[in-house]
Amino acid sequence: MNWRTSLMLVSLVALAELVHPSVAFAAEPDDATRTRARSLGEEGNARFDQGDFKGALELYDRASALVNVPTLGLKSARCLVKLGRWIEASERYLAVTRMTLPPDALDVHKEAVSLADTERAALLPKIPNLVVHVATTKAFSTTLDGKPLPAALLDVKVPVDPGEHTIVATSAGGTDTSNVTLAEAELREVSLALAADGPAAPPLAPKSGGDTGGRWLSPIHGVGIASLALGAAGLGAGIGTTVVLAGKKSDLQSRCGAELKSCPRNDADAASYNALRVPSTVAWVLGGVFATAGVVFVALPNPKHEKPGATAMELGISPTSMSFRGRF
Repeated sequence: MNWRTSLMLVSLVALAELVHPSVAFAAEPDDATRTRARSLGEEGNARFDQGDFKGALELYDRASALVNVPTLGLKSARCLVKLGRWIEASERYLAVTRMTLPPDALDVHKEAVSLADTERAALLPKIPNLVVHVATTKAFSTTLDGKPLPAALLDVKVPVDPGEHTIVATSAGGTDTSNVTLAEAELREVSLALAADGPAAPPLAPKSGGDTGGRWLSPIHGVGIASLALGAAGLGAGIGTTVVLAGKKSDLQSRCGAELKSCPRNDADAASYNALRVPSTVAWVLGGVFATAGVVFVALPNPKHEKPGATAMELGISPTSMSFRGRF
């Protein structure tokens, strides 16, 4: 082997250590870490014996984060079984069975791997299964207990934990929901049905022969719309005259003083300014009155006049026309 080949091999080893540092630099936990993990495990054992399986599971998981050994994985799987989380328990058992033990592994660790395999084999037949069918011709989505249920899991057996479950199917046509409770080893089929089309649109108001698609309004609403139009015109006139008055006032103040008291009697600009003040005020007042009345009238509910002998008058408004009709 020449020096170039040796250099290449050294470089490859260094690269492997950089890419896979966990493999290249894997180290056993020190004594302090093992002691703390053992303390957590013993506390977890006490919680388990007291029936506090949730608390025991948390402690076992904390200990496993420090020292990942088969005994802790086996105990956490047993907690999940007690909590009714059988799907997670089966996966936790499986993870333990896949642990690679060193040749000098402790007997208790070897026994934990064997027990995990045995207990998982006994658990699997007890896990309930759910088959979900969804009938629709539209695109839809399905959830199981609030989590998405992929289309690949429809119409086939899906392992679930024992207990209550909620299945929801949703599409443009609406939603269908089913609540089921499964016992140990039970197989249940659930069928959901969704409407083919979206929700029906609300019916349009009756049309007359000459109607072009407008919506018929009650007389009070017609008055309200007309009042809004007059109010808008009045406010527009008020704004326009106010702008003109502001310009005239500024010019007059530069010549007649701030109080406009020194202007000659025959000054045309002063006379025009004074003459415009009155219609400006009137435009503001009338515009505000009509606009307020229009808002009130339009906000009133549309009265129904279907009583026999009643007099009905309606205003029809469409994008291209306006019409009036009545019934006596």
